[in-house]
Amino acid sequence: FEEYVIDLFLKEHQVQLLSRVSDYYKNGKYAQDNTTPDLKFTYNNTPFAIECKYRSGFAANNSITWASDYQIDNYRKDETNNNRKVYIAIGIGGTADAPLELYLVPLYRLTKPFAQKDYIKEFRVTSVQDFLGAIL
Repeated sequence: FEEYVIDLFLKEHQVQLLSRVSDYYKNGKYAQDNTTPDLKFTYNNTPFAIECKYRSGFAANNSITWASDYQIDNYRKDETNNNRKVYIAIGIGGTADAPLELYLVPLYRLTKPFAQKDYIKEFRVTSVQDFLGAIL
């Protein structure tokens, strides 16, 4: 799913990928960078970060679990410490490299480890250009 998000954003001219987290984890050890969002970008010199979450579908109650409390805390710290907005890219359905739905939700809107479809529906993305226009 991360590759899908990278490809989507890099199609836009003025978007640059600054870094991608390695997601290294072995025998209980992980890279410190794993506590930060997956992708860091700039758009017109404005930094932002994206944490990528793919789910095969919404649960029967139309919700998804997208993170744990400690992960949410880590993303908030990253947003504050690095003075950049963090967004959660949520891919739903289809496959990780071609989800049927894409949501780009500002972190401040996701305060709990789960999200209801009705709560995030306004952040459904049909065009990355529209998303980029909204973040500036």
